[in-house]
Amino acid sequence: MEFECKKEIIEVCRRLYLHNFIANHDGNVSALLSNDRILATPTAESKWDIKDDWLIKVDRSGKLLSGVRKPFSELKIHLAAYNSRPDIKAVVHAHPPYAMALSCSQTPLSLLPFPEAIVSLGAEIRVTNFAIPGSQESADTIKDLISGSDALLLANNGVMAIGATPLQAYYRLELVEHIAKITAISKRELVPIPKWAVENLLKKRGELGFVSKGEGGFIAEKIVNEVLKRLH
Repeated sequence: MEFECKKEIIEVCRRLYLHNFIANHDGNVSALLSNDRILATPTAESKWDIKDDWLIKVDRSGKLLSGVRKPFSELKIHLAAYNSRPDIKAVVHAHPPYAMALSCSQTPLSLLPFPEAIVSLGAEIRVTNFAIPGSQESADTIKDLISGSDALLLANNGVMAIGATPLQAYYRLELVEHIAKITAISKRELVPIPKWAVENLLKKRGELGFVSKGEGGFIAEKIVNEVLKRLH
């Protein structure tokens, strides 16, 4: 499993770089292993250059267990995600341009005009409160929201997405950027689909198992209800 996980993390790093979702040393990727250890990209390395023996291993507290390189400064938000929901097995954080612009304007991303996106990600991508990247406050800002969401806009800090695998988390981040781009370049106001259609799609999302279990389910329902109130 660890070998395959390393390959997938490196593949995600390549995709982030090739799609211009990151620059310089931006971005970080991690995955939870079966032995409760976390495999992660190191700090201060271009994701294009990442090799499997550069990856580090930490425990759930962030303590370095193995690897010759150092943990990245924003590891706390990954740990907060893993400790918030047992179904989270991978986290990807990056700065794709259109979603980054939304995060810097601290504007939530409505998915209501996009039927497929509603099934994949829910009704809205929410924005966290601002916190200095790498601080404990940055981890605290995501705890409540990540328990009911599979992707978040981090205020002034891009996008964070979670998944059962690094690739699933990447695909969710990719979808957020795709929708953010469509929203940004549209020359007309985007029209939400009818409330009844949103409700049906959210029901389908639940049937497909895309809604988090436990407390997160209640938070997800609260988010959905708030968004649905805006529809006529």
